[in-house]
Amino acid sequence: MDMLHNARQARNWIAHEGASIGAIWYVDQDRILQHAVKLRAAVTDLALSDNDISQWFHDPAEPQSSPSGRCSISCSRVSFERADARCNK
Repeated sequence: MDMLHNARQARNWIAHEGASIGAIWYVDQDRILQHAVKLRAAVTDLALSDNDISQWFHDPAEPQSSPSGRCSISCSRVSFERADARCNK
């Protein structure tokens, strides 16, 4: 159930705040990077949930994708979280 809650929050954030970084004259490199980190996390949560939900309705006769795709999404999220930590120092 947490997965669905995270997906809902991610979808709402992308829809309402994803393209808004503020007034152009106040935006700097750190703010853009922080926004990119949040956007990447939201897209990752939404993609992981979409993948899991698709598998619920997946035809059992079709070959299943390997879990390695999931790892690559999680690993890329870690790199953005590290970048976010650098911005918040």
